[in-house]
Amino acid sequence: MVVIKPTYNTNTVTIHSGSARSDVVVSTLTHAEKDKISGLVCLTAAANQIGASLSVTSSASVPGAYVESIGTVKENGNFGWKFWVNGKEIEDSIDEVSLENQDHLEARYTGPGPKPK
Repeated sequence: MVVIKPTYNTNTVTIHSGSARSDVVVSTLTHAEKDKISGLVCLTAAANQIGASLSVTSSASVPGAYVESIGTVKENGNFGWKFWVNGKEIEDSIDEVSLENQDHLEARYTGPGPKPK
């Protein structure tokens, strides 16, 4: 009998909701996805691990998902959520980002500046 073990990928998600050390949460996700996984799926799983809700909107006029809040930290004027993968700010919306094995997704509450895509 041949036993095939699934290959597991690991991604790290860091959520920065403020300037204090206590405002930083790091979550490591292990999943059996073969190739890539959506940034929104990883962010949702990380939020669930820490018991935080995630509010995401989309519209027909603007493609992609927009993260309005993570937990109790909501967009406010020029402040909102921006995302980086492996230290590089992403240009696409979070649901259009595909993470590969060992990629690090970082969510930062930041501003002022343009509203994140």
